[in-house]
Amino acid sequence: MGVPARIGRYAVEREIGRGGMGRVFLARDPELDRRIAIKVLPDEVARDAERLQRFRLEARTLASLNHPGIVTVHSVEEDRGLPFVTMELVEGATLDALIPDGGLSAERFFAVVISLVDAVAAAHERGIVHRDLKPSNVMCTADGRIKILDFGLARHTGPTQFEGETRTAPVTREGTVTGTLAYMSPEQISGSQIDHRSDIFSLGIVLFELATGRPPFEAATPAELLSAILTRAPMPLSRRRPDLPERLGSVIAGCLQKDPGERPPTAAVLARELRRLEGRNGPAAGGTTGAGPAVPQPRMHASIAVLPFASLSANPDDEFFADGVAEEIINALGRLPDLKVAARTSAFSFKGKNEDLRRIGEQLGVGTVLEGSVRRSGARLRITAQLVDAASGYQLWSDRYDREMVDVFDIQDDIARSIASRLTATLMRGPSEPLVHPGTSSVEAFQIYTQGRGLLEQRTAEGMQRAAGFFRDAIARDDRYALAWAGLAEALVLLADYERAGSAALLSEARDTARRALALDPTLAEAYGPLALMHVIDHDGPGAVQALQRAIELRPSYADAHNWLSWVLLLIGRPVEALASALRAVELNPLSLESLNHVSQSRLANGDPEEAFEVARRSLAIQPEFSTTAFYTALALYALRRFRETASIVETLVVPWAGAGPRCLWALAELASGNVAAARETLTAMEEGGDTASAALLHAALGERDQAFAVFSATTDWDYWPALFVHHFFPDVLGPLRSDPRWQEILRNVARDWSGVSKQEGSP
Repeated sequence: MGVPARIGRYAVEREIGRGGMGRVFLARDPELDRRIAIKVLPDEVARDAERLQRFRLEARTLASLNHPGIVTVHSVEEDRGLPFVTMELVEGATLDALIPDGGLSAERFFAVVISLVDAVAAAHERGIVHRDLKPSNVMCTADGRIKILDFGLARHTGPTQFEGETRTAPVTREGTVTGTLAYMSPEQISGSQIDHRSDIFSLGIVLFELATGRPPFEAATPAELLSAILTRAPMPLSRRRPDLPERLGSVIAGCLQKDPGERPPTAAVLARELRRLEGRNGPAAGGTTGAGPAVPQPRMHASIAVLPFASLSANPDDEFFADGVAEEIINALGRLPDLKVAARTSAFSFKGKNEDLRRIGEQLGVGTVLEGSVRRSGARLRITAQLVDAASGYQLWSDRYDREMVDVFDIQDDIARSIASRLTATLMRGPSEPLVHPGTSSVEAFQIYTQGRGLLEQRTAEGMQRAAGFFRDAIARDDRYALAWAGLAEALVLLADYERAGSAALLSEARDTARRALALDPTLAEAYGPLALMHVIDHDGPGAVQALQRAIELRPSYADAHNWLSWVLLLIGRPVEALASALRAVELNPLSLESLNHVSQSRLANGDPEEAFEVARRSLAIQPEFSTTAFYTALALYALRRFRETASIVETLVVPWAGAGPRCLWALAELASGNVAAARETLTAMEEGGDTASAALLHAALGERDQAFAVFSATTDWDYWPALFVHHFFPDVLGPLRSDPRWQEILRNVARDWSGVSKQEGSP
């Protein structure tokens, strides 16, 4: 059948859609002089009197719906015995065409899904179950509104419903399923009784796909897909999108429960939970309760990134002071329990870049951005600040402060309070309690401390040495400045780990320094971080975990503590907890290479090399020359059995042979590629250099089990690399050893070395 010139009184222009429930044409209504869509029903519906009667009933019900997220049905008519429906013409693109690789940004995801779920909830309230929810049935208009298009399979579940019509035909052959297989609920597939909770399952599939770019159930054949929907649990959302709220994964997993009784009870409840996760409680953005145009509503986002303040002074040293002002505001806002604050590392990565604030909001997963400037002239100080809605670019608040230098801490507190008040009143504390706790009354000590903190963030040996000097200088000006003591402890312990030479003296000073910081302020989370790192250097896993958990208890937004905790948990053989901590670190600090690397490590430790590789690739995209990320990428490639790529990446590291890990991984990849001579040569070098654990791993790879156990048994120092690979990496190599009774002794030795029992003397 071609395109008819007319259907009823309507002039047809062209066909714009076709599916199992009929054809859709673009037409013009001459009486109202408007363009409409006409849906012509399939012949089988037209010939079946009972189905046609039911369709008319359901179409009238749909026509009574008045919701901005649902296409409006104008009329149900016939032309020469041919039934058709006239509908609102919605122009734009279907949602499936707009999903990028990797899924929608957090901001766009919530805007879309809340509007979508609201619309479904409105249909459910009228007793209408859609039964074919999928991205291709949802249109996104040019102005960003969401419209559910096709209610062709909808069923009314109210008292006017026909007996038995909530059942679907069981799946027997292609073409007999009512619905789209990839988005069907288990009860649809099995032909069981369905209600609104079937749509909630389909919504779960759509939400997962919008968040990740891929459906939760994937298979090579329809039969395998059926089995997956009926029997398999989907991959946790956090494996694909660690930047999204962890709770969102639980919400979507709840929608995808096989038992309808375990899903959210209604779409309205689901919508409320999604709003809570996004950080707003009002109606969906742009939504209305009537048929009129959408009215944009201001939205408060309980998440913020504080960008480094621009220094407008001639003195280059004032740049560090400006950074310090922003950092203190970050710390102040981080103490508020209901506010997500992007970590300093991520926020400051945009320093000196003319980046669009909307893009910054997307990359950091925040709804608002604070930017400002600092100008010093003698003892006078001018600070300006403005809070911007990251999605719209609209300014929410701004202010200017002209004060004396001695008032800088009051200004910081004023800014923090103004932001907290503007975001949401529930974030405010009592007026008597300051948000900013600088820990010093000396502006000069504060300025010197901020210079040291900036150098420490460089994570280079030279930067740490210079940072230690600045912290000492700050302490000389105020010896009760706890943050400066904590900064010095962190610089010293990192230097001890980086340089190793003279580490005993550095660690001894670091312990004394950290103790002094805690004596001055027992609630200072920043003092527990270096304490934990000292425990790690001492192979005291439990001590490190305890210190980091205390730091997080004191300051839940302390991203470094979550990051270090994930690493320690991996070292002591607790990969599931390690992954949770790593994901939390990335949520707080999305652009931290160290945090992303620990997510990659944790994914690998949890048996997911594909996701480990994807996270490592994301890290490389941020900073391609970072050798640690390249190494983790190579580890994931090895687990994926891509051995030539593994060896190639290791060979291109900045210092490819700086540690036992890269050398050992390169030898394993070469051996797997058939280069036995290279593996033998590396093995000899490792044995001569005292890298016993790595040598034992190579013996195992060469099939020399007894030699491997002999070398493992002689290993006395289970440092970071061997502890990681014994617990988590290289299951193909170490698998044959794990069934040997001698393997348990190896695990006991590793656990003993990381217990901290022999290291307690002199520990902090």
